[in-house]
Amino acid sequence: DELQYSLSLTQQKNDWSFYAGYTHLVFTKDNQSDDEWSFGLAYEKLPFSLGTSVDGTYSMDAEGTFYEWSTYREFSITDQSAVLVSGLLGLNDGYVSDGHDGANFYALSVGVERTIADKFQVFGHGMQSFAIDRDLTLAGDEQLKDFFHLGVGFQWNF
Repeated sequence: DELQYSLSLTQQKNDWSFYAGYTHLVFTKDNQSDDEWSFGLAYEKLPFSLGTSVDGTYSMDAEGTFYEWSTYREFSITDQSAVLVSGLLGLNDGYVSDGHDGANFYALSVGVERTIADKFQVFGHGMQSFAIDRDLTLAGDEQLKDFFHLGVGFQWNF
């Protein structure tokens, strides 16, 4: 349904990661696009080898922000492969401009990542999302429902 072209920068300091990025989205069905700015903060050293992050994405089109808080654990399979299991909570702050603000969904996700060259990775994920406080009197909440989705991507690090 959509293509995403992204560029992001990450800085790591001890057990913390800070990042910011830009994404150009192309919605193939509607022949429309959007530009987004993202930012985030992650901490990797919680008990039980857990990590947590808070991410925000600002949509130029909607003039609003969507936040996600996740807690995750990575399991190494080989030196080149890993599995990431995570739980997420999404919060709308005008990103879905005609939907309700506040808690929007929670989700469970499993992802697989494989390094196939020194600076090149391929990854995929599956996620089950569960809607929170869906309000059918708001047009933006009509698409807010429980659903499963898959994703595949490529990453080049330089």
